[in-house]
Amino acid sequence: MNIRVSVSQMFQGQHQQVKARCPGCRQRGTFDTLSLQDVRLNNTELYAGVRRCPDPTCHQLLFFVLENGLLQQTYPVETIDFDPTNIPSAVQGAIEEAIKCHSQGCYIAAAIMVRKTLEELCRDKGAAGGNLKERIKVLGKTVVLPNELLEGLDDLRLLGNDAAHIESQEY
Repeated sequence: MNIRVSVSQMFQGQHQQVKARCPGCRQRGTFDTLSLQDVRLNNTELYAGVRRCPDPTCHQLLFFVLENGLLQQTYPVETIDFDPTNIPSAVQGAIEEAIKCHSQGCYIAAAIMVRKTLEELCRDKGAAGGNLKERIKVLGKTVVLPNELLEGLDDLRLLGNDAAHIESQEY
């Protein structure tokens, strides 16, 4: 997208309201207006600007783009909420990378990282086997998991397999 902005296009004296979840502290709120002006892009209903998290202990800066009053994009981007409490670091690192890939629209990479998360989970729990399918089966015998969750883990394994191979059709 080629965007040109001139000083005359600045939306003087008015700011667009931005409600979002903060990428820093993860809380939802209406982001504080800074002294910077919002910019109206190419005489359209696109506005861009910078806001600050209202939480005084955070104050994360957020760049935003609004279209017709609706939030279209932020940077840093909003990610799926995830609580890493009591998750081993290798498993946590893999799932956080999957979440980052997903937030950027890199869905194939996200699916591959979900598969890596399963690999790390099996390694952490000592579930051995010749391939991931066997390790997930062993995991079900060493850790108390409902059958539905084990089936879901195997479905995630297949999703990762599909994402990693050229001949896959759906994700």
